[in-house]
Amino acid sequence: TCYNAFFVRKDLYMKWNIDADADGRERVVPFEPTIEHLHEVTMGTQIYQLYDGTIKLSGCQKLLWHRRPILEEHMQVLKNVRDRTFPFAPSIETSNSGCGDANNNKKGGKNVGIDNVHNAAVIGHEEQEEILNQQLEQEKMMYHHLAVDMSPYCEYLSSSQIPSTSSPTVNQSTTKEKRAKCSNDIYQQLKRDGFALIRGTRIPSKTCIDAIKWTDTFLQSANEKVRRSCLTKDRARRGYSPQNSENFASLIGAKGSNDLVRKFRVGPNSSSRITSTLSLPSPPSTSTSTTKMSSALLQPNSWPSNETWGEENATQFQESITAYYDQICHVAHAIVNAICDGIRTHNPNILLPPSLVGVGENTNINIRNCYSSNTSQEIENTSILTLLGYKKGARHQGKHASPLVAAHTDVGVITVLLFDGGDSAVLQRSQSTNNRGCEANGPSWVDVKLPRVIPEDPVFVVNIGDCLSDMCGAMLPSTLHRVMPSKGGTVARNCLALFMGLKPDDMLHLPNSDGNDERMTYEEWRRRRIARAQAELSKHKVNKS
Repeated sequence: TCYNAFFVRKDLYMKWNIDADADGRERVVPFEPTIEHLHEVTMGTQIYQLYDGTIKLSGCQKLLWHRRPILEEHMQVLKNVRDRTFPFAPSIETSNSGCGDANNNKKGGKNVGIDNVHNAAVIGHEEQEEILNQQLEQEKMMYHHLAVDMSPYCEYLSSSQIPSTSSPTVNQSTTKEKRAKCSNDIYQQLKRDGFALIRGTRIPSKTCIDAIKWTDTFLQSANEKVRRSCLTKDRARRGYSPQNSENFASLIGAKGSNDLVRKFRVGPNSSSRITSTLSLPSPPSTSTSTTKMSSALLQPNSWPSNETWGEENATQFQESITAYYDQICHVAHAIVNAICDGIRTHNPNILLPPSLVGVGENTNINIRNCYSSNTSQEIENTSILTLLGYKKGARHQGKHASPLVAAHTDVGVITVLLFDGGDSAVLQRSQSTNNRGCEANGPSWVDVKLPRVIPEDPVFVVNIGDCLSDMCGAMLPSTLHRVMPSKGGTVARNCLALFMGLKPDDMLHLPNSDGNDERMTYEEWRRRRIARAQAELSKHKVNKS
């Protein structure tokens, strides 16, 4: 049968068959009963490999008696899916005519094209390193081209480039032209799908790499006791949040699986404001009065202590995350300045909070007011930096893997994301911009492609939040997005996500279809937005019951 067999000693079998021939009887077994003859391959498992080194299985893919699946990802020799490339593939460089050129497959005198297949069956470690470096260099050039250059808005984040207030700005017309192009480029990307890639932020690559490294150390390597020492009463705004303790689907009033991701949040302290560490000249004095902020988003941060994690780990983690937080908050303001310039260029009637606008003759003053280190001119906001740690788990198994973070939209103004090169999770955005999808089976999804390594000029992902989308009358969509398990991925993936918020008392003008703007503070808008999602969720529960 498929599963069973009878085994007989060869001497007895031969005697039985010989006697049968002598007596004129028909043989019981008319052929030589070897394993090869008797074996039926109805339950066989075949293994083969693709050109990129991926191991594939065919046929039966389970342990028959243990009733456990044989998973392809467990069979992979190249564990990191990003390492799976055909080492003898022709270079992506081509001549202007579009035809292949032998020289295009060479770099440094060594042919790495498909002709090499005939010359080598096995590629050495040094050749693999060279090919990988070439791929990363080509990838770097591609993302450099695709990402919007934000340097016209971020140039004043370097103190040496601040123009003097007593003299006219050098190349003022050129600066305006560059800003106009920058604001239009990011506006068009965001208008198309709610997401954009950016670079030219002036944040050093080392700052990003250090923050990502310590995020991985804290969320993936540290003892759970260390992480739980940072638990707070309000874990949605500060400190550590374990896996399966939050549900982002509720942000759109939907019901979905809890988020399978570890999170850690930092933000502005209730006793202090975010200030720039840059040494900039003081702007012309306008007003020394400040508004006392009162919001649930303003509260003390919670850090791992020296006792639970050791002084060196605790100190370096806090310093690297704080340094990144301070700089990305300033960059987020510059990004929003550019977006708002694009909005007002396409619709001058849109009213936006003065703190977000960076267009016109007063652009330099606005940037100075945002980034001055003078104590009377400090950035005030409710932006929260969330550290996210994904790793391979139960949701990676099966043909229909469920999301690590369910489909949702972000509540704030914008979100600025920085990812490492892990392959266990992938960010996806909806192709539909109405947040519900027009397809019969729901929205279709597109992977948000990112570089495998953080380049010298870091590349970030920016997406529009509900607040900014409401302020511009949905000129820019707050796009539905989610995080899915990456099939075959085994390397943990980490992300730094800045959810930009405004001052609680910033006044918003929300366009209505009847032409009358609705006015409310950012704090009032935020509470109403969350209440609306909770009401929608309650409605779903009532309908199901």
